[in-house]
Amino acid sequence: MTCEEALRRLYEVIDKEASEIDVKEVQEHLAHCENCMARYEFEAMFKTFVCDKASSSPKADDLKKRILTRIDESEDKPNRFFNRPFRYQAVIIAAAAALILCIVAAFSVAGYYRYHTFIEPFENCHMAGVQAYRTSQADDPAIDPRDPEVLAFLQKSIPVTVNDSMPGFLMIGSCLDNIQNCRFAHFQYAHDQSLVSLFVGNDDGINLPGFEQVTIDGIDFYQYTCKSCQIMYWKENGMIMVAVSEDKTLELSEIRTVLSAI
Repeated sequence: MTCEEALRRLYEVIDKEASEIDVKEVQEHLAHCENCMARYEFEAMFKTFVCDKASSSPKADDLKKRILTRIDESEDKPNRFFNRPFRYQAVIIAAAAALILCIVAAFSVAGYYRYHTFIEPFENCHMAGVQAYRTSQADDPAIDPRDPEVLAFLQKSIPVTVNDSMPGFLMIGSCLDNIQNCRFAHFQYAHDQSLVSLFVGNDDGINLPGFEQVTIDGIDFYQYTCKSCQIMYWKENGMIMVAVSEDKTLELSEIRTVLSAI
């Protein structure tokens, strides 16, 4: 097997998509070819590193700084490179630059996936409720904001009662929403000039990654701010509560006062 043939099958071997015969032939070639072995080790390490960093929480900026620091340290010690052909220096620098770009891209993709999978569904339900209220219900005080189906769901499934009115919050509507294959009671409140959604559901494997943790009055809250809304959630007694508002200055933890344990 030539180097060209080995490199052509290299990615299939790394991705575990090659046949047993191809894997054996590539392994035999790598055992006798240092250049191809070095390429194989780099590609395998690169893939593992990017996949690992894309699913973890450290920020890309910190990673870029560490990589650039390593490059600077290498440049301060030129003797390490003098015994190698110039092309190896170029390969190392190019690989480092590619690594930085891929890490940034990986974090961007991970952030995009996290937002559209875990955050946008709550945001969309909130905005739909806001639109419905502003277009059809705002001038009809006779409408009861407590939907009987929502109250029945709470009574059957969740050990909590939701108050119609508390200082600063006035309930204006309610409905049931399905998010992440779980049912939530969705309550809408008026607060000053803004509207706030409160989703109440069972904590049955609900996953909301990428939120910043803050502790208020001994309770752990998790908050996230995007371009159009801010979102905060907390968990109590097997339940998860998610609050959403377009008003980014509002202390969303205040809406917890509308809940009372049964």
